[in-house]
Amino acid sequence: MGNGFTFELETLVFVTLARTICRLSGLDPSRVSCYGDDLIVPVEVFRDVIAGLRMFGFTPNERKTFGEGPFRESCGGDFWKGVPVRAHFVQELPNEPQQWISLANGIRRMCVGPHRFSRFRRLRRMWICAQYPIPSEIRRCRGPSHLGDVVIHDSRPKWSVAPPPSKRGRARHPVLAEAYDPSWELAYVYAYVPLPVVLPWHHWSPPVQLASCTLGYPSAGITPRGGVSGYRIMRLGANLTSSWVPSPDL
Repeated sequence: MGNGFTFELETLVFVTLARTICRLSGLDPSRVSCYGDDLIVPVEVFRDVIAGLRMFGFTPNERKTFGEGPFRESCGGDFWKGVPVRAHFVQELPNEPQQWISLANGIRRMCVGPHRFSRFRRLRRMWICAQYPIPSEIRRCRGPSHLGDVVIHDSRPKWSVAPPPSKRGRARHPVLAEAYDPSWELAYVYAYVPLPVVLPWHHWSPPVQLASCTLGYPSAGITPRGGVSGYRIMRLGANLTSSWVPSPDL
């Protein structure tokens, strides 16, 4: 553990094992999905895969392993007969705008599945109350869910639409310059974006600098995990994602 290739390697090992068992059982191996140590396999080979993992020295987490009944869990998602039922967990009481945005979005994310409209009707008042402590200027930052918690998730007519940046504006702002592509169907919204703390390369030894440059890290430096100096309202491309990402329109 700690090796940058651990995740890829365990994915390869687990998916190979599960798909081999499927093939030997006469099932389609493409029905197996794997992401790290998270495996989704056909129910028909569930017990065989568990036995295979144990034979090769792995210990399945029985608290997160489900092969019977209507409940399933995968990659942090809880599903009952295929319908997402995972609640939103509040780790600490919100105190800042970005924390209240996260709470509001967490409430809205529970309104998914075939009954999302009836769910939203029951939770709409709670969703609105979570936005009350947010300053009005920041509260207007609304956009699609795939942008994460830099915007309040809302239906498209409620998005805080922003004009696209000019060529001169993109040149002055490296984030916009890197994200911009004229081939996309452009749509920009205002977002409450964290400002990263950038540590220059002189903080690290020459071998680390060389390895980082080889991997394509920016020449200005890197941002450590959790390195945020503050927040700022700025415009972001709302369409900068794959078109298949589901975004329920409530």
